[in-house]
Amino acid sequence: MTTFVLVHGAWLGGWVWNRVAPDLRARGHTVHTPTLTGLGDRDHLLGPDVDLDLHVADVLKTLEYEDLQRVTLVGHGYGGAVVQQVAALAVERVGRLVFLDALLAPDGQSLHDALGLAAVETLRARAFDDDGIPVYAPDAGLLLDGLVKRDADWVEDRIVPMPVAAYEGRVALGVGIGPDTPLLYVKCKGATRWPPPARHWRGPGAGWSRRSRRSTCR
Repeated sequence: MTTFVLVHGAWLGGWVWNRVAPDLRARGHTVHTPTLTGLGDRDHLLGPDVDLDLHVADVLKTLEYEDLQRVTLVGHGYGGAVVQQVAALAVERVGRLVFLDALLAPDGQSLHDALGLAAVETLRARAFDDDGIPVYAPDAGLLLDGLVKRDADWVEDRIVPMPVAAYEGRVALGVGIGPDTPLLYVKCKGATRWPPPARHWRGPGAGWSRRSRRSTCR
């Protein structure tokens, strides 16, 4: 059986996997769904130091304190940038990487760089100050699109602002993701984003396994 570590995207929390994790567990798998600092049930911890590096540390601590080995590490949306860095820092603990409609950045770039000017301007239009901390208001249109009302209400009741600092720090992949770690990128219905070439962190000749889903990823 597989040990899954599922990392949520922007504005969300570990709660977003509540309808996925039970099915995986019923099939005999082990599932961990950490919530990143400042989000979900940990939104009370939002502070000026909450950024991409701290979110990477959140997942690294989960791997360490749960003594997890050879996990399938899954990142959705913003969580993709988190898990790509986790995989580079804990190569021995990661057996497979899965990116679910994920945002990734080459080594040395920020997520603002990876998104591009138009997307960043859209984000900045939703920026505001939350007790002195710059944040982006949730993009309800993006998060709720395609959901039936019951699910949309469930999500809308739980989404929280996302710290701007998480998009400003530069991705640091060091020696990069292990050359033998399988990479899978899942592109969902209506999504236009494909990842940057794997050679940006795995060297010449590195590539992806890619899949498309006919349904949304929400």
